[in-house]
Amino acid sequence: MITQAIFKIEKSLKEKAMKKAQNKGLSFGVVLKLATKAFADGTINVGVLPKESFNQKTREELKK
Repeated sequence: MITQAIFKIEKSLKEKAMKKAQNKGLSFGVVLKLATKAFADGTINVGVLPKESFNQKTREELKK
């Protein structure tokens, strides 16, 4: 069974990815399918980190 995934993406990002895929002889759909399969298989990992929150003193130290 085949299903459809619909999501929103910035136009400029989509165009850039489509152009890169085309330069490699692939369709954007194939790139998305390969990325989804790799993520599901565990061969790529997407790390999501919490946003760091520093107090004023630490921010000033980091700026230096």
